[in-house]
Amino acid sequence: YKDIDEYTISIPEGYKINYLPEPTNISTKFGSYTSEITKIDEKTLLYKRSLSIKSGVHPKEDYSKYRSFRRTTARIENQRISITKK
Repeated sequence: YKDIDEYTISIPEGYKINYLPEPTNISTKFGSYTSEITKIDEKTLLYKRSLSIKSGVHPKEDYSKYRSFRRTTARIENQRISITKK
């Protein structure tokens, strides 16, 4: 399974960007995840993310590690940017 997304985010006039999450790159035996928000200009952001889940059969003892990988990716995806009025 592979999911790749790319979004352009427009910042409204009169607002400024205060905080952007750090780029992330995670790689495990279950898959990989990357995300990055880049500033194109003062009013435009580009958000890229990629989630790849490897196929395979894993022992039941690895289930908690798999859940940890999925929880980590979910937590990262729930991060927010911060903008305020100028």
